[in-house]
Amino acid sequence: MTTGGERLTIDANVWVGALDVHDPFFATCRACLLKAAEKHATLYSPLLLPIEVAATIGRKTRDPRHGRLASRWVRGFRGHLWQPLSEEIAGAAECFAATLFLRGADAVYVSVAHLSDAVLLTYDKDVVERAAGTIRVMTPDTWIRS
Repeated sequence: MTTGGERLTIDANVWVGALDVHDPFFATCRACLLKAAEKHATLYSPLLLPIEVAATIGRKTRDPRHGRLASRWVRGFRGHLWQPLSEEIAGAAECFAATLFLRGADAVYVSVAHLSDAVLLTYDKDVVERAAGTIRVMTPDTWIRS
Protein backbone atom coordinates (compact mmCIF):
# COMPACT_ATOMS: atom_id res chain seq x y z
CA MET A 1 0.00 0.00 0.00
CA THR A 2 1.11 3.57 -0.64
CA THR A 3 0.35 6.85 1.07
CA GLY A 4 0.47 9.12 -1.97
CA GLY A 5 -2.12 11.87 -2.20
CA GLU A 6 -2.97 11.34 -5.87
CA ARG A 7 -5.70 8.76 -6.48
CA LEU A 8 -5.73 7.20 -9.95
CA THR A 9 -7.38 4.42 -11.88
CA ILE A 10 -5.35 3.74 -15.01
CA ASP A 11 -7.11 1.95 -17.86
CA ALA A 12 -5.54 -1.14 -19.43
CA ASN A 13 -5.02 0.76 -22.71
CA VAL A 14 -2.43 2.95 -20.96
CA TRP A 15 -0.54 -0.05 -19.54
CA VAL A 16 -0.61 -1.81 -22.90
CA GLY A 17 0.48 1.39 -24.66
CA ALA A 18 3.48 1.63 -22.33
CA LEU A 19 4.57 -1.87 -23.35
CA ASP A 20 4.07 -1.60 -27.10
CA VAL A 21 6.74 0.47 -28.86
CA HIS A 22 4.49 0.58 -31.94
CA ASP A 23 1.61 2.15 -30.02
CA PRO A 24 1.10 5.79 -31.12
CA PHE A 25 0.87 6.79 -27.44
CA PHE A 26 3.86 4.72 -26.27
CA ALA A 27 5.94 7.67 -25.00
CA THR A 28 3.00 9.35 -23.30
CA CYS A 29 1.86 6.11 -21.66
CA ARG A 30 5.33 5.52 -20.26
CA ALA A 31 5.56 9.15 -19.09
CA CYS A 32 2.17 8.80 -17.40
CA LEU A 33 3.20 5.70 -15.46
CA LEU A 34 6.54 7.28 -14.56
CA LYS A 35 4.77 10.38 -13.22
CA ALA A 36 2.35 8.21 -11.22
CA ALA A 37 5.32 6.38 -9.68
CA GLU A 38 7.22 9.61 -8.96
CA LYS A 39 4.15 11.10 -7.25
CA HIS A 40 3.66 7.90 -5.22
CA ALA A 41 0.09 7.86 -6.51
CA THR A 42 -2.31 5.29 -5.15
CA LEU A 43 -3.55 3.20 -8.06
CA TYR A 44 -7.07 1.89 -7.56
CA SER A 45 -6.89 -0.96 -10.03
CA PRO A 46 -9.50 -3.60 -10.80
CA LEU A 47 -8.17 -7.16 -10.63
CA LEU A 48 -9.33 -7.29 -14.23
CA LEU A 49 -6.32 -5.12 -15.23
CA PRO A 50 -3.53 -7.74 -15.35
CA ILE A 51 -5.89 -10.11 -17.16
CA GLU A 52 -6.64 -7.51 -19.84
CA VAL A 53 -2.95 -6.69 -20.24
CA ALA A 54 -1.98 -10.38 -20.51
CA ALA A 55 -4.70 -10.98 -23.08
CA THR A 56 -3.87 -7.95 -25.21
CA ILE A 57 -0.10 -8.42 -25.21
CA GLY A 58 -0.47 -12.18 -25.75
CA ARG A 59 -2.80 -11.60 -28.71
CA LYS A 60 -0.56 -8.89 -30.21
CA THR A 61 2.65 -10.90 -29.95
CA ARG A 62 1.12 -14.39 -30.33
CA ASP A 63 3.55 -15.39 -27.57
CA PRO A 64 2.04 -16.47 -24.24
CA ARG A 65 5.29 -15.68 -22.42
CA HIS A 66 4.99 -12.02 -23.36
CA GLY A 67 1.43 -11.89 -22.04
CA ARG A 68 2.45 -13.45 -18.72
CA LEU A 69 5.48 -11.17 -18.38
CA ALA A 70 3.32 -8.13 -19.10
CA SER A 71 0.78 -9.06 -16.45
CA ARG A 72 3.56 -9.71 -13.91
CA TRP A 73 5.02 -6.27 -14.69
CA VAL A 74 1.62 -4.66 -14.07
CA ARG A 75 1.12 -6.59 -10.83
CA GLY A 76 4.61 -5.61 -9.64
CA PHE A 77 4.18 -1.90 -10.36
CA ARG A 78 4.21 0.03 -7.08
CA GLY A 79 1.13 1.71 -5.73
CA HIS A 80 -1.72 -0.66 -6.63
CA LEU A 81 -4.66 -1.11 -4.30
CA TRP A 82 -6.29 -4.04 -6.07
CA GLN A 83 -10.06 -3.88 -6.31
CA PRO A 84 -11.85 -7.23 -6.64
CA LEU A 85 -15.11 -7.45 -8.55
CA SER A 86 -17.22 -7.07 -5.41
CA GLU A 87 -21.00 -6.76 -5.32
CA GLU A 88 -20.58 -2.99 -4.87
CA ILE A 89 -18.27 -2.59 -7.86
CA ALA A 90 -20.36 -4.94 -10.01
CA GLY A 91 -23.56 -3.08 -9.12
CA ALA A 92 -22.07 0.30 -9.95
CA ALA A 93 -20.58 -1.11 -13.17
CA GLU A 94 -23.98 -2.47 -14.22
CA CYS A 95 -25.49 0.96 -13.68
CA PHE A 96 -22.72 2.77 -15.58
CA ALA A 97 -22.83 0.24 -18.43
CA ALA A 98 -26.58 0.75 -18.85
CA THR A 99 -26.78 4.52 -18.33
CA LEU A 100 -23.54 5.61 -20.01
CA PHE A 101 -23.68 2.97 -22.77
CA LEU A 102 -20.24 1.58 -21.87
CA ARG A 103 -18.72 -1.80 -22.63
CA GLY A 104 -18.50 -4.12 -19.63
CA ALA A 105 -14.79 -3.75 -18.83
CA ASP A 106 -14.97 0.03 -19.32
CA ALA A 107 -17.85 0.18 -16.83
CA VAL A 108 -15.71 -1.71 -14.29
CA TYR A 109 -12.92 0.90 -14.57
CA VAL A 110 -15.44 3.76 -14.25
CA SER A 111 -16.97 2.02 -11.23
CA VAL A 112 -13.60 1.54 -9.51
CA ALA A 113 -12.66 5.18 -10.12
CA HIS A 114 -16.06 6.38 -8.90
CA LEU A 115 -16.08 4.32 -5.70
CA SER A 116 -12.43 5.19 -4.96
CA ASP A 117 -12.79 8.89 -5.76
CA ALA A 118 -9.93 8.45 -8.22
CA VAL A 119 -9.19 10.11 -11.55
CA LEU A 120 -9.60 7.66 -14.44
CA LEU A 121 -6.86 7.92 -17.06
CA THR A 122 -7.74 6.41 -20.42
CA TYR A 123 -7.29 6.81 -24.16
CA ASP A 124 -10.78 5.43 -24.78
CA LYS A 125 -12.58 8.40 -26.31
CA ASP A 126 -16.02 6.93 -25.57
CA VAL A 127 -15.21 6.58 -21.88
CA VAL A 128 -13.76 10.10 -21.65
CA GLU A 129 -16.85 11.59 -23.31
CA ARG A 130 -19.57 9.48 -21.68
CA ALA A 131 -18.21 9.35 -18.12
CA ALA A 132 -17.11 12.99 -17.89
CA GLY A 133 -20.28 14.09 -16.09
CA THR A 134 -20.03 11.26 -13.57
CA ILE A 135 -16.35 10.92 -12.60
CA ARG A 136 -13.09 12.76 -13.10
CA VAL A 137 -11.74 11.25 -16.32
CA MET A 138 -9.07 12.44 -18.73
CA THR A 139 -6.43 11.29 -21.16
CA PRO A 140 -2.93 10.66 -19.84
CA ASP A 141 -1.69 13.66 -21.89
CA THR A 142 -4.06 15.98 -20.03
CA TRP A 143 -3.11 14.54 -16.65
CA ILE A 144 0.63 14.86 -17.36
CA ARG A 145 0.16 18.56 -18.18
CA SER A 146 -1.91 19.21 -15.04
